[in-house]
Amino acid sequence: MRFLIGLKEIPTRRLDRVFAPDALPDLSYLVKLDVDGVEEQLIAGGQRVLRNASFVIIETSIGRQDLCERAALLEQLGFRLFDLCDNVYYYGQLALVDLVMINNRLRAAELKFRPWEYSEGKVHWPKWQHGFKQLDDTPVDDPFA
Repeated sequence: MRFLIGLKEIPTRRLDRVFAPDALPDLSYLVKLDVDGVEEQLIAGGQRVLRNASFVIIETSIGRQDLCERAALLEQLGFRLFDLCDNVYYYGQLALVDLVMINNRLRAAELKFRPWEYSEGKVHWPKWQHGFKQLDDTPVDDPFA
């Protein structure tokens, strides 16, 4: 079966060597990592570039320890989980997700990333459903009333 497989050597470079230190303005870009299993190596070789990104989106599997390991590596670079997206299900079971990680410096600078801090400690039920346009005109009862 070797005739079915073709091997080709591809030259690689570390992410931090691709971009000069001043090439990307601080917090002005996001990085999407989806390299089928070598994301940890990419993080190791791109720490400077990653640290200055506003967001990092990284694919991770649910079945292995990828999710915790990759989230922890990005947390060490100053990120926090912001969202999960691109859920992939195999045979009805969640298998892959993309972790959307926000840079803590951006999160600290922008009040809109911390809505609980500007709501005066109150839950505004119509705002709770943000992102679901079909529910904008649906009245929501306060479950604590």
